[in-house]
Amino acid sequence: RRRKTNNQQPMTKKRITVTVIFLTATIALGILCCAFDWATILIWQTYSVLTALISSTLLTASITWFVYTHR
Repeated sequence: RRRKTNNQQPMTKKRITVTVIFLTATIALGILCCAFDWATILIWQTYSVLTALISSTLLTASITWFVYTHR
C-alpha cells in the first residue's frame, strides 16, 4: 500500500497541473477565437467561418485529450 500511494501521489499532481494548464490554454484560445470572430464578422464572413472551424477543432481535441488522461 505504501508503494502504491508513493507512486500515485506525484502522478496525480502532474496530471492535475497538466490538465489545469491545458484547460487555461484552451479557454484563452477560445476567448481569442471569439474576439477574432466578432472582429471578422464586421469585415469578412469567410474568415469568421475559418476561425469557427479552428476553434471547434481545438475544442474537440482538448475534450478528447481530457477524457483520455482521466481514464
